[in-house]
Amino acid sequence: MGNILGKKAGYAKGLGYGVVPSKASRNSQSSVNTSLLEELRQYKEDLKNANDQLKSQEAKLQSYEERIQTQDTQIQSLVHSNQEIEKMLQEFLVWKQKYGGSA
Repeated sequence: MGNILGKKAGYAKGLGYGVVPSKASRNSQSSVNTSLLEELRQYKEDLKNANDQLKSQEAKLQSYEERIQTQDTQIQSLVHSNQEIEKMLQEFLVWKQKYGGSA
């Protein structure tokens, strides 16, 4: 009968008055919506995982920066100690030449 008279207009909840979509069309749309919702859920999960991974990488980076800072401080201390030792060695060699004979 729909072929003879065409589609019947009526009220569709959420759509207002007009041609009411067929049940097959609504099921198809529902399937598309379900698929899109699942895809959105997957994107949200992927985003959360990426954010978690980013936080982990930032924490590692912070740890590495702290280690580098500590190592830089240690290197500076060793360089200073080495300079002091070289200065004392030079003073010793001068003293030895002056008072202790041949070097």
